[in-house]
Amino acid sequence: FKGLFPGTTAYAVKTNGEPMVIRTLVEAGIDVFDVASPAEFQTVRSITPDAELLYMHPVKAQSDIRLALEHFGIRVLVVDHEDEIAKILRIARALDIDHTTMTVFVRLATKGHAAYELSKKFGAAPAHAVELLQRLHGIGFKTGLCFHVGSQVEEPETYEKALASADWVRNRAAVPLAGLDIGGGFPAPYGHDPKGKPVDVLPLETLMGDIRASLEEWEFDDLPLV
Repeated sequence: FKGLFPGTTAYAVKTNGEPMVIRTLVEAGIDVFDVASPAEFQTVRSITPDAELLYMHPVKAQSDIRLALEHFGIRVLVVDHEDEIAKILRIARALDIDHTTMTVFVRLATKGHAAYELSKKFGAAPAHAVELLQRLHGIGFKTGLCFHVGSQVEEPETYEKALASADWVRNRAAVPLAGLDIGGGFPAPYGHDPKGKPVDVLPLETLMGDIRASLEEWEFDDLPLV
């Protein structure tokens, strides 16, 4: 996976936060982790103190934001609503943290075909994402764009559609972007009901080739990618 993806590979701890799994990944060279809760912060830090943590849950308790910034040194977060911006800024100021050193990604809602859709639950509509990016930039945060197309993506065009939407947002927001996080969704072969028809899974090589082509087509290939 790391060899095929043209950017930083981060492991989403929520998929499996067992210490044995984290340890194995660290030994395999993973040093960036997508975390969503204080328990996940603690698990990763107890195993690999120097790993970078990306706090990518769009809805966060103020106490959890404070813990992330103050005790775990997290400086990359995500939002999909104005209220989250206000919370992050308030806590950064209370802790006397220079918020211009922080990167806040705006999560964009996307549409596509996946076994488990996630944009019905998280993500800002494109026009709203434009407003959020402009507000973050105006305050002084470094900004990024992210999306998550869902789990077990069923067709490669799903990422192309998400990148097209991200390009629309980028052009209208007209602010510098520090990075693009294309989330997860990469399909894996799992067991199936022996009485049913096996589910065809896109080969990772095919999907990554299409993603690379789409990144070039929409001119995102010069941005730091996650």
